[in-house]
Amino acid sequence: MIRSGGFFYHLRALRFRESFWDQHREGVRKFLADWNPQSRNLVLIGPSGGYSFPEGWLSKFETITAFEPDFMARLIFERRHPVKPRWIR
Repeated sequence: MIRSGGFFYHLRALRFRESFWDQHREGVRKFLADWNPQSRNLVLIGPSGGYSFPEGWLSKFETITAFEPDFMARLIFERRHPVKPRWIR
């Protein structure tokens, strides 16, 4: 069983970010490029470390609220993206 969250999960995500996640990230990038939300507010449910979001994409929103129980994921997300969500555990 692969658990999500915690130190070892994020270490594996970092280690295999190129080999295992490239196809997934490309699919997400294409989807988000085509998506044109009318709202300037975004709610994220379990964004983890924000690994799937293309660089700069989150900056189009005025406010971001994120529900993420994993403390380490919140720290990684904020290091990866300049946009800081309002976190709700």
